Amino acid sequence: MEKNKKMFRFVIVCFVMFLAFVVNITSPKALVDNFVNYYGIEMTSDQYARLENLGFTDDQIYYMSQEIFDENKDLEGTLVSRTQRYYKTVYTSYGTSYTVEVTPEEYYNHEKDIPLRGQVITNYKTLISSISAVNGKYRFTSTLSWNSVPNVHSYDVQAIGFTGSIHIDNTITFYYTYTTSNGTTTTSYSNYYKQYFSTGGSTVFQLPSSFVGLTSTMYFDVAKDSGAGTITSLHICADYAHATTTVTGNQAASHTVTIGGITFSSSVANKFDSMACADEYLSVNW
Repeated sequence: MEKNKKMFRFVIVCFVMFLAFVVNITSPKALVDNFVNYYGIEMTSDQYARLENLGFTDDQIYYMSQEIFDENKDLEGTLVSRTQRYYKTVYTSYGTSYTVEVTPEEYYNHEKDIPLRGQVITNYKTLISSISAVNGKYRFTSTLSWNSVPNVHSYDVQAIGFTGSIHIDNTITFYYTYTTSNGTTTTSYSNYYKQYFSTGGSTVFQLPSSFVGLTSTMYFDVAKDSGAGTITSLHICADYAHATTTVTGNQAASHTVTIGGITFSSSVANKFDSMACADEYLSVNW
């Protein structure tokens, strides 16, 4: 009997070890020491973790370019806040459109939707906002992904607004990664214009003429204003505006950015859709 018990324990131990082995070989994080992304960049587990702490998603890391990797791989940060929201934009037969927030279930299963009378097309996108603490400063990140391709490929605007005695430190980083119908994925840094405001920053860029999937990323670090006292809270608003009709780069650049998001001049406001911000509120002692 004792021999059978020992044999049983041995089998259980072996089974547990086998499960651990299976988990290790199937988890991207477990194999990250040998992780090679789409562009052939090798990453260690420490580098991968650093990128995650800066607010990058697994997909962003997989499609990360050498330039962005080199810029961030050695930064020690902590991801302190993150929000993801999902949106549906409905274009009616009367030439108007409206955007509403939807559940993740609807976002990922929208192909099951049955169009209502007067609806011409619906587009879905998701927006992630995040705040990371990095080297005594904070990084604000906005990530917009299309789940279905819009009809109009013109100049869009991505932005982050904020409040408080802070300012954009150095520069805005922006790039987008898109995949075409033949399966080719490209990362581009092309943009029409970056704007810096005392209450936020934005990037105007032109959507590629053809794509089946696109993710655009924008981030910047912020520093305290000169003479600012202790900051106890941070509030940001990640926003995105899609041109629903063809516009020029100058028209898209005719906007301001605040904690309320993107506000276009009255002459072009009706050429862009509008959606609720992906807000982040964070208590700090900075």
